[in-house]
Amino acid sequence: MNKIYIINYDMTINDALVQIERNRHRSLIVLKCNKVVGTISDGDIRRALINDALGITVVSSIMNKDFHYLNSKIKDNEKLEYFENGNIFIAPIIDNDFNLIDVLAKDIP
Repeated sequence: MNKIYIINYDMTINDALVQIERNRHRSLIVLKCNKVVGTISDGDIRRALINDALGITVVSSIMNKDFHYLNSKIKDNEKLEYFENGNIFIAPIIDNDFNLIDVLAKDIP
């Protein structure tokens, strides 16, 4: 699994911006003890900064807790269809306990 798509819940939004810049997918999966607890996008960070958040603000305070994810039992052909609809660039693949199994990332030209 490529760790460029994940960030720990207690990291700062400055850390998140650096990681988003590296992965070029505009978002990250937020983990706490290897469990997926949310996602954060460049838009989430932008809105937080507009509302006076600081770069040292922790990711968990602005992350999206109502996020898209895929179950670990998903079939390969369903994975390809996942990104066809919507503005989703990465998705965590999780088990029933929300443990991160893998990350599915949209191909970016």
